[in-house]
Amino acid sequence: MNWKDIGIKRLSFIILAILFFIILLQNTQVTIVHIFFWSYHMSLIILIMITMVLGFGMGYLSHFLVQKRQRKQK
Repeated sequence: MNWKDIGIKRLSFIILAILFFIILLQNTQVTIVHIFFWSYHMSLIILIMITMVLGFGMGYLSHFLVQKRQRKQK
């Protein structure tokens, strides 16, 4: 496999994924999460993963809505 054939998007995704998994492996302790009146004990790994999934989901949804609005205006 030639590095020139990978592409900048795929290479940056691979680098970000590796960095993300390094961060996950370094945060294995249990933490307390307070949401309004409830308290949850959960691993920091799970909390980081939930936050990442929500962030990507919100980014994808906002991109989708902006694209939809731009198509309507044309």
